[in-house]
Amino acid sequence: MDVFDGLDIADYISERRMETCVRHPDRKVSPDSVRLEVRFLRCVFKFAVQKRYRTTNPALARLHGFKIPSPNRRETRIAPEQEQALVVKAFEAIADSNRTNPALFPWLDLVRTTGCRPGEAAKIELAWVNLDKKCIDSVSREGHCVPYRYGSAWARLREDAGVEAAAHGWRREMISRLFEDSTLTDGQIALLVADLNVASLEPYKYLRSEKLRDAFQEHLQSQKMATEDAHAAAVREALENLKRLGISLSEDQKKIFAGEPLAEMVDPAPGRVHLPARKQRAGAGIAWRETEARSRWCPGPESNRHGLAADRF
Repeated sequence: MDVFDGLDIADYISERRMETCVRHPDRKVSPDSVRLEVRFLRCVFKFAVQKRYRTTNPALARLHGFKIPSPNRRETRIAPEQEQALVVKAFEAIADSNRTNPALFPWLDLVRTTGCRPGEAAKIELAWVNLDKKCIDSVSREGHCVPYRYGSAWARLREDAGVEAAAHGWRREMISRLFEDSTLTDGQIALLVADLNVASLEPYKYLRSEKLRDAFQEHLQSQKMATEDAHAAAVREALENLKRLGISLSEDQKKIFAGEPLAEMVDPAPGRVHLPARKQRAGAGIAWRETEARSRWCPGPESNRHGLAADRF
């Protein structure tokens, strides 16, 4: 047990990534399968450390520097219109052909509405159904009937409806919709779809992260509105306090106090105009003028003790 180290786990991952599937020899082992196998090894070595069979866990990637394959994102989806087409095609196949097994329709209805595994749905018996509790007890059950063989029927059905997903795609679609449309936790979703390990739901978590981005944008917008409302309330309170003290402000002064931009402000002193986009230097006969191309100092020919003349602008 203590002869294994991180290099052995890294070599195992590399070799498994090059192997092919037993059921599908034309496909390589998926990253999800390798990831779950490494997770299983990590649990085994964790138990060994707890029982003092060894001192370290070689399956911990962060300690030994190897990389665990990333989970596959569930890109193949079943759209609502495709779902409707599958239901219609299944009904037509049963109605138009005596060779179609009538079990196709209830099997399809069960996997698409519950997320049940296709193989589990194919072997359910009537005695397992509890209508009072609204559940099907399929755990540790040994069936006495021949399971429904859905493989060829599903292949014809999805070809007629133009769907690319495999039969297991219904379960993936159900889990994807739960992540997108519900506020259930990962543990609750795993319990609902009968997944023993929450880690198996990792390929679906990106769906909730996209939803979280929208919620964060809504939070920022509401925070901005709350800040603006608080500022407006503070300005109103300050104006009321000035009014109680007998200090009255003009409309332009109220706008300045509230932080609103003004196109032009007229100074109470005669012969002088303040423009917010331009700066003036009073008493020196010099005007600060900003143009689109550049900023420069230019002397004003007419000036007085109040500053620059209004006709300069």
